[in-house]
Amino acid sequence: MPGLWLTSLLSWPYLSDRMASFPRSTMHDVVFGSIIALIWVTAFFWNPLGRTLPLLQTLIRLAIALTVWSAVAALYGTIVYLLITT
Repeated sequence: MPGLWLTSLLSWPYLSDRMASFPRSTMHDVVFGSIIALIWVTAFFWNPLGRTLPLLQTLIRLAIALTVWSAVAALYGTIVYLLITT
């Protein structure tokens, strides 16, 4: 289920024509397809991945946690900046 939501979140700005300046080349399509495939493989094989490669599963969890932490820190920094400058 998380793979489906992440896929739709990643696909929406790329596939919609709302971002006129978004570059679309063959290399972008290959990289985008690879990222989508990695998300889906990880989502569907999460439990077997944890049994066979627990270190990789831990690293994926760490990357997700750092991404969430960075997003919260960036949002907090933006709010503080706007509060100070206005």
